[in-house]
This record gives sequence, structure tokens and C-alpha cells, in this order.
Amino acid sequence: LLELIATEFAAGKQTDNGGLKKEAWPGVVKKLNEKLGTNLTGNQCRNQKNTLRRLFIDFKFLRDQSRFGWDEECKTVTADEKVWEELIESHPRREFAKLKDKPFPLYDLALSVFDGTVW
Repeated sequence: LLELIATEFAAGKQTDNGGLKKEAWPGVVKKLNEKLGTNLTGNQCRNQKNTLRRLFIDFKFLRDQSRFGWDEECKTVTADEKVWEELIESHPRREFAKLKDKPFPLYDLALSVFDGTVW
């Protein structure tokens, strides 16, 4: 999905606020369904994109924290146990505990899509 969105962005189908233009969605949905052999709707694809965006925002937040690192090989956020505990405690409404040791192999692609740049 993110690859298809990035391709559409590269073709100039990005809105001013970084979203995908409305007229590009049917093509993305069609290509995704052909690639996966599914019958997803536009709403399902947009919901999945929004889920990936929220996940990206949380991973980016963690990566931007001074006491956190990034394991490029595993695509996981790294930090000492105490640092994780402090962060989780200081942000009770966020679900950062679920991201501990969770890989996000799409991070670089998500960065290009959700930060509004395509390589």
C-alpha cells in the first residue's frame, strides 16, 4: 500500500497537506487488489493507511527521543529497560509498551510517505 501511495506521490498526486489526491485512490485500490488477490474497498485501504500513519508517528516519536536508538537490522526502537519504563509511565495514554521489541520494517518507506517526501 505504501509503495503504491509513494508511486502516486511521485506522479504528482499528492495534496498540499501531504495526503493522496482523491482521484488517485481508485487506482491504488485496484492495483493493491490485483497484487494481493483481494477485494478491498477504498475505505479499507484508507483505514489501513491511517493505521500505518499512526504507527509511524509513534515510532518516529520514539526514535526522536534522546535516550532511544534504532536497530537498523531488526528495524526496532532500542533503549534501556528503565528508559522504556519512564517513557511508558510518563505517557499513559499512548501505547508505547506495544512497540517495545516490535519491528517496523516499513519505517523508511513510511517516512517518505508521511513526511511528504518520496525518494
